[in-house]
Amino acid sequence: MIGTKRTVWTKRTSRGLRLFLIVGILACQIAAFPLRVEFQIEDAQLLGAVSTVFRDVNNELERIFNFSLRVRITVRLGDRASSRLGFVQMGEDEYVVVLSAAEAFHRTLRHELMHVYLDAWARRGGIHVPLWIHEGFANWFESVAGYRTTDLIFSGWPPIDPLKFQNYPKGDRLNSYYVYITDLFLTLDSRIGFRDHLIELLDLVERGNTWKDAFSQMLGEDFAAFYRHWWWKASLLGFLGWAMLWMVWLAGPFVLGVLLIKRGRLKKGCDVSSEELEELEKAFGERYWEKEDE
Repeated sequence: MIGTKRTVWTKRTSRGLRLFLIVGILACQIAAFPLRVEFQIEDAQLLGAVSTVFRDVNNELERIFNFSLRVRITVRLGDRASSRLGFVQMGEDEYVVVLSAAEAFHRTLRHELMHVYLDAWARRGGIHVPLWIHEGFANWFESVAGYRTTDLIFSGWPPIDPLKFQNYPKGDRLNSYYVYITDLFLTLDSRIGFRDHLIELLDLVERGNTWKDAFSQMLGEDFAAFYRHWWWKASLLGFLGWAMLWMVWLAGPFVLGVLLIKRGRLKKGCDVSSEELEELEKAFGERYWEKEDE
């Protein structure tokens, strides 16, 4: 009986010890690698490229935000037939990043991972991040790597006021929205330097400041005044692009009409018919009568 009890106790202890060790190892792994990433990509070459870019972008964002993600992220390719360029589905400690076409995954990863970091930061302190902040930083982070959206001069008319949108614009205005919000945050970045000072801006918001008040303190001037000056400049560039486009459309037929009238007058000044003039032009070259006599 003593031996049997001791054997049962030893087996139970051994199982308990193994379970304790397994849980301990898993806990250490989670502590050492808090970010858990699953790539749902079948192509081996593409998988290697995406995972490498993901690691580099994540390291870059860790330095900017000064914290590491403790979430699960699933990365997969979107449907090529879809009109969406890429997006992220946000859940409680779990995100799904859907990449656009394979050839554009570099910029999509930068854009969507910035959304992930902003959302993870906001959840820690229960902070609301409006659309213009989310898309502003995401487009800035995408653009600073060399991926630029169309310039304001080609953004269409009427102009977009990005701060007024609570939800994404529909149709063609969505492209204009991205252009305006990107230019706004690139302008802010030129004054603040987000790579080195984003954490200071976020700290101001964590301490209870509104986003506009935090920007005012970082800029050293009232954000409303800064924004008003930027918006008028951006609107002027948009108007110039729109005006030039209409000038081309209007001037094109006018210039063509003038050329046709001039050609008609030249033909009328000749003592030959249109058919005869065509034959002469075939023999001596078009508009041969305008050439100087040798």
